[in-house]
Amino acid sequence: MVRQGEGDSVKPETIIGIVSMLVAMVLYSLGAWGAFRSKAMRKKDVLFLIGGVIFDTLGTGAMWVAAGGRFLTDLHTMFALVAYFLMLALTIAALWAVGWAKDKLAGLLAKFVLAPWALWALVFVWGFLQRPGK
Repeated sequence: MVRQGEGDSVKPETIIGIVSMLVAMVLYSLGAWGAFRSKAMRKKDVLFLIGGVIFDTLGTGAMWVAAGGRFLTDLHTMFALVAYFLMLALTIAALWAVGWAKDKLAGLLAKFVLAPWALWALVFVWGFLQRPGK
């Protein structure tokens, strides 16, 4: 991740974004796969998802700053925002289901949790495969 014309310097925002996205991926994965395997959203799964949303938000913000606030024009960013909002909606629904003991909803969310996670994971890998400056 070298900016052209500046030797080996890497923007701090880029480093924060990358680390935050890696942490988000781990937390999202723990929450999504934990819920899917147990066939119900549990409190710990929701906590992992909340942590994922927090780090995803931090990473997205850092990438936006690193890109000079002009990253809404490419296909990757559009899919990333869709994946982010799907994970956010899932997390809010899971928080509600677990917090108010909506067992049927918790079971339904656990059944479909891998769909938004898979989109998020695909966009995550896509972002790491992109080369700076393209």
